[in-house]
Amino acid sequence: MALNNSGELDFYIYSLDVESRAIAIGENKEWGNYTRQLKQLIGYMNENVLFGFTIVFNKKTKLQTVLESRKEIVQNFCIELNEEKLFQTVSCNFDILSKGNMIVSSHKNPENNKKFNIYHFIVNTYRPEREEAAKQARKR
Repeated sequence: MALNNSGELDFYIYSLDVESRAIAIGENKEWGNYTRQLKQLIGYMNENVLFGFTIVFNKKTKLQTVLESRKEIVQNFCIELNEEKLFQTVSCNFDILSKGNMIVSSHKNPENNKKFNIYHFIVNTYRPEREEAAKQARKR
């Protein structure tokens, strides 16, 4: 739940039984400022949300650069408040399912000290080598 000028959620997944219950919150952005994307996600979540996820659309940067930068950002992630580090990454799994394009990080909720996961996805559309091959194939 963002405190100042809350924006719009990209994804809000919930269950509706007797009452509404938040399951997950997600943010999708173009690659550029991943730390801000993570902070925005944390701001929308609360201790009752089961997990969060980010979807990064990479259109302009070499995939390996995005993967390495994201890894460093996730490993060192925290929110500082009154000289206290909150939501620090407590563990990361960098080798899940899609061989690096999806990672899972675990964090602690300061409200109840319970862990929650954030799933980090990348949709890569930057493929200059393939674009060049197609251009060269069309040349006469």
